[in-house]
Amino acid sequence: MHYVGEDRQFILRFVDSGTKQRAIERLTEVKRASGGSKFVWRQDASKYGNRGSIAARNFFKTGADSRLRRATEYLADLINEELEAMLNKK
Repeated sequence: MHYVGEDRQFILRFVDSGTKQRAIERLTEVKRASGGSKFVWRQDASKYGNRGSIAARNFFKTGADSRLRRATEYLADLINEELEAMLNKK
């Protein structure tokens, strides 16, 4: 498959956080006039489709967590410096 533009972000979200087990009920095969076939949802169909699940990779979470931790430490240091400067002025 080929995904362009924002579609990549859509797909990466599932790779990062994973999906639940998915199944489609009432799936049936319909023959096309051109000789191919397709699967459609029908009330009277007896076939079922299993789409499986995607395991979470947490690829982006680990990178984001480390950046968030660094930003938090940086802000804490800035706040401490300002507090010390304010206390030293008095």
